[in-house]
Amino acid sequence: MDIDAYVAAHRHEWDRLDQLLRRAGGGGRRGRWSGPEVDELVTLYQRVATHLSVVRSASPDPALVGRLSALVARARSAVTGTETPAWTDWANSRVRVAISSCSLCRSPKARAAAGPGGI
Repeated sequence: MDIDAYVAAHRHEWDRLDQLLRRAGGGGRRGRWSGPEVDELVTLYQRVATHLSVVRSASPDPALVGRLSALVARARSAVTGTETPAWTDWANSRVRVAISSCSLCRSPKARAAAGPGGI
């Protein structure tokens, strides 16, 4: 694949997605777009995610992969309204439950061995 031709063919979509995200204050806050702009944002997010996949498969250009990865991450955050992936909240809660139910972690001896702020 001719990566330069691919970039030339899709750069306008990447730039438009970036423009929409910047208007919203850096890619995080929903509610600053019109209805048609929200639709455009979601469509561009899906397209650029596909473009990222194609670029990763066809040309391991780190600069281009980095640019598209950052753009897709910002767009995902804007579309879903989260700053961190939802699975991290779930994983963190599972770890807290596991630690709190662990009998070794609750024992005074283990707490003393861990020191202040340990377990």
